[in-house]
Order: sequence, then C-alpha cells, then structure tokens
Amino acid sequence: MVIVVWGCFYLASRINSLLKGGELSPPWFIISLSLGIFSLGLIFDFFSAISVTAGGILKLGGLSLFAIGLIYIRKALN
Repeated sequence: MVIVVWGCFYLASRINSLLKGGELSPPWFIISLSLGIFSLGLIFDFFSAISVTAGGILKLGGLSLFAIGLIYIRKALN
C-alpha cells in the first residue's frame, strides 16, 4: 500500500512540476502534499504498535487535504 501511495505522490508531484505556476498547479501541490502525509501515516502505523491514533490522525489529515485538492481542481475546471 505504501508503494502505491509513493507512486501516486511521485505522479502528482510530476504533474505539479509540469504545470509550473498555472491555475491547476496549487491543487496538484495540495494533492502531492496530502499523499506524502498519508504515506507518513501508513509508515507510522506500520512501525508503531503502541499509538494507533497518531497514524490514524495523519491518514485522516492526508485524505482531507486530498479532498480539498480535488475540490480546487474541480472549481478550476468549471
């Protein structure tokens, strides 16, 4: 799962670098940032059996930022 998220993070960061300051660049930056936070949450859950809530909070924050990025992309395309 972490490898898939890292692949999506790489793809989103490449799309962000290709757009270079256009109208869709900030939402793709938010999406790449959210995938990075989500992967940190997955890694934290994998290595930490003591505190499950910290990894859950990181994953929730990452997915929330992902949704915000998608909303911005939708607004920019309308």
